[in-house]
Amino acid sequence: MPALKILNHDEKIQFESPPDFDSVTRKKFFRVTSDIRDIVDAFNPIRKVGFILQMGYFKYTSKFFSPAKFNSKDVDYVCNQLNIPTVSLDLYYGTILTRHRELILKTIGFDAFSIHKKSIAHEISDLMLKKKRPRQILKDVLDYLAINRVEIPTYRTITEMITDGLNQYEDTLLFTLRNQLLPEHKIILDQLLPDDPKHKGTVFKKISHSTRPKKIKESVKDFLEIKMMFFTLKPVLDHLKLSSEAIRYYAVWANKSRRFQLKQFTDPNKRYLYLITYIAYQYYQRQDTLLDIFLLAKKTLENAVDRDHKSDYFKDRKSKNLAIKSLSKAWSSYRETVDRIKAIVNDNRVDESDKVVLIKSILDDQPIETQEQLNLFVVIEKEAARGSTDADYYDVLEKYSAKFQNRLSDILQAVEFNSITSEKTIIEAIKHFKETKITKNAPVDFLSSEKEGQIYTQDCKFRGSLYKIFLFIQVSDSIKSGKLSLKHSYRYLSLDEYLIDRNFWHTNRDALIKRSGLERFKDFSDVKKTLMTTMDQSYTRTNENILSGKNDNIHFNKNDRLIIETPNTVDADEPSDGLSNLFSKSRFTSILKILYDVNQVTNFTDYFEHFSLKHGKRKPNLAAFIAAIVGYGCNIGIGKISRISQGILGSSIETVSNWYISYDSLVAANNCIMSFMQKMKLANIYKRSDDALHTVSDGLKCGISVDSLNANHSFKYFGKGKGVTVNRFQDERLFSFHSQVFSPTDREAPHLIDGLLDNDVVKSDFHITDTHGFNEIIFAVTNLISVRFTPRIKNVVDQVLYSFLPISHYQKKGYKVLPERYIDIDLIEEQWDDILRLIETIKLKQTTATQIFKRLSSYSKHHPLYQALQEYGRAIKTLFILDYIDDVEMRQIIEVELSKVELANKFARAIRFGNNQEFNVETKDEQEIVEGCRRLIQNAIVCWNYLHLSEQIANADTEVHRQEIIEKIRRSSILTWHHINMFGEYNFSVLRDLSDQPFDVPKILSLIL
Repeated sequence: MPALKILNHDEKIQFESPPDFDSVTRKKFFRVTSDIRDIVDAFNPIRKVGFILQMGYFKYTSKFFSPAKFNSKDVDYVCNQLNIPTVSLDLYYGTILTRHRELILKTIGFDAFSIHKKSIAHEISDLMLKKKRPRQILKDVLDYLAINRVEIPTYRTITEMITDGLNQYEDTLLFTLRNQLLPEHKIILDQLLPDDPKHKGTVFKKISHSTRPKKIKESVKDFLEIKMMFFTLKPVLDHLKLSSEAIRYYAVWANKSRRFQLKQFTDPNKRYLYLITYIAYQYYQRQDTLLDIFLLAKKTLENAVDRDHKSDYFKDRKSKNLAIKSLSKAWSSYRETVDRIKAIVNDNRVDESDKVVLIKSILDDQPIETQEQLNLFVVIEKEAARGSTDADYYDVLEKYSAKFQNRLSDILQAVEFNSITSEKTIIEAIKHFKETKITKNAPVDFLSSEKEGQIYTQDCKFRGSLYKIFLFIQVSDSIKSGKLSLKHSYRYLSLDEYLIDRNFWHTNRDALIKRSGLERFKDFSDVKKTLMTTMDQSYTRTNENILSGKNDNIHFNKNDRLIIETPNTVDADEPSDGLSNLFSKSRFTSILKILYDVNQVTNFTDYFEHFSLKHGKRKPNLAAFIAAIVGYGCNIGIGKISRISQGILGSSIETVSNWYISYDSLVAANNCIMSFMQKMKLANIYKRSDDALHTVSDGLKCGISVDSLNANHSFKYFGKGKGVTVNRFQDERLFSFHSQVFSPTDREAPHLIDGLLDNDVVKSDFHITDTHGFNEIIFAVTNLISVRFTPRIKNVVDQVLYSFLPISHYQKKGYKVLPERYIDIDLIEEQWDDILRLIETIKLKQTTATQIFKRLSSYSKHHPLYQALQEYGRAIKTLFILDYIDDVEMRQIIEVELSKVELANKFARAIRFGNNQEFNVETKDEQEIVEGCRRLIQNAIVCWNYLHLSEQIANADTEVHRQEIIEKIRRSSILTWHHINMFGEYNFSVLRDLSDQPFDVPKILSLIL
């Protein structure tokens, strides 16, 4: 097999060419120091110039280049430095060049690539196990070389090693299959591809997201069929030792392919490889989906029970009030009767015999209780008998048992929990539920004492239906809390299974920390010292500035409550159409032309690679890619855009959407456009500082028109419908660098870290969110990944401040901004190694931060790692709030950046105009592809605007006019789209050809129904 094509033509040329230095970098990297002069003094002029150029280029790139590619300006510069005439480097080659390279490596302290070739091959093998894309493998290898100070070889050398690694990896898999597949295994796999093209077996069915009982039963039935196949084939899977990423890759390929593509392999074992992994992938995915349905159904149960319970309460309120009034009246009459009898008994003037007569007459005068009164008293007695328990709530719960057993029992019977990592009491109850009929002998250790008391009636009759509902609720709560985990899953494993293996971490800790740039956090004693000093200084600075009057935007009311005032900034943006006169007013620019023009200068479509790693066929034409991007991004849909597009085959669009457009390819294409925008000087007009970049994220609610477990209800945003949150990230230059889609009931905070790390272009220094994007864990993690987290927190003055020193230390100084609690520094120190292991896992992208935080936050207060991260986050949060109080400019920047999000939301809606702006795809993966295409269109429009305005500046006829344009751009927003036609064009010329009557009107009017 020829070497893989990993980089496109332009990238390959850039990789193999020396850097293009400007005057500043040329001066820095070709500076002839005394040490270098000592080395080259004995060289002739050609060797002197060649050595200095090679060393300068190597210092910048860690690569050596052919002298034929050296920049002539660099040659002239070095010759001037050495005070010699310009030389030709034609004779700078061979053994001289080799010796110079060895000398440069020794001088700078790098190793030759050849020394580490075996370790690099091993690194590539490890990356192959994770089934990363070749482009990502190349990037990871380059990172590995840089961290270990190893020379970067030629592009051809690396691509050949990656190609060899891929071939060896797949050869090993196929060899394993040849030895492990038994005849019964092959029968199962062959049955998945019957000759009948219309037959679509269970394995290839789309996973249903419906929560209707009938659909759930169908989903469970399909799952059980796949489960049987999975466990039959599991011995083979165990021998293959595939990572979850590898399983996902082969399975997704199988799902994308057509039946004939799976049958065409000359080696049947290759077909078996795809089918086995697809079964495993389906087993994991379907089991996760069933748990999603279980959790959602449990939530629906709770809502229904709460609603009925409240309804019953209000419905019975009248009879209860009547009973209470009747009881009160009876009690008053009783007290009056007793008082009269006491008076007679204590009256010494009346004979004993007369007392009896008088008492009897009083009692005879008492009214006889009616049946209605007796019934009311029964109501009161029943209420009293319930005591302090929620017995009526449990009655309603039991009423719903049969309905929800119909939904949940089959799921609980089908899924396989991990008995090793799960809590024993709930595992025993689940096992009993699966194997035995529920009777009074069922396990009750998982129940609270109150619930245990409720599973029996007053006459000691066992309430089996209520027990089952209690079990379902406890299973749901245990899944969410981390007490229950699956054995085979993508989203419901135990927390420790998501982190870097503990033994591997302890063995390679120093190397991993170095690789991820966490050296400054390695020694906790240093972290502790810095943190305590910084916090004390922050309390002092903030309070002294208030007391001295230097901070005149801070006040205290009569109750000594802190009042923070933030003056409006003059940096507020003009309206979004503020740049309209700089764009053509006579005609609109088509969105298709925008994408075409931007692709001409960036080649972003080159990053849409075929899903197959070894695909060598010719790519579809550019029009198919643009059509697919518009179909997804404008929410028109691939089916519809294929039918309404002219000048292009619908099958080409479908090929692109199926094989080329993926989440990873969209990230790469967006990064390509943003990388180009970074090179444009105009983009930096919106940056506040050359040394720091501000970014912001915010959620936008979007409706959804299909069943999706990623969606949920929110009456405020969707009425009676469902929807999702689209969390979008942008920087102050208006680059849209990340987006995520998740349930509107989820907080934005757990998703924030992935947004900051999941791109290679925008490196945030300060990140801003609103209250929904903040929690104390995020303060901790952003600090550890070297991002300053600066959220706008609602009622920030009510946040608890923490310290390491006693509160009295600051009270004695007369300070008003005071800590309320201490930070448990010992707990942080105790868990510091696991904290670093968690951060390392996130930075190496072994697991998404979102997945880890969802599992970690489930453990709540009981998990020491969660508690330690929270304590550390409290320290960082306190430092932020003290700075927030003290720094009015910071507050203004936060307000300005968050205000830009509102314009960005309008921009997003303008692009996603189709389907009533609602998602019409089910899964999270599909939704994020739609959103990724929308983001690509947004970045393309922003890029086109920058290009157009840059050209306007370049073509300005006078310096005054030039400065006027620049200033207008500075005061306005680049997020303008009024000059763009998003909707296509209406072709009225076709009306000239429509002479025939389209309907048979007489026939229609004479129709009898």
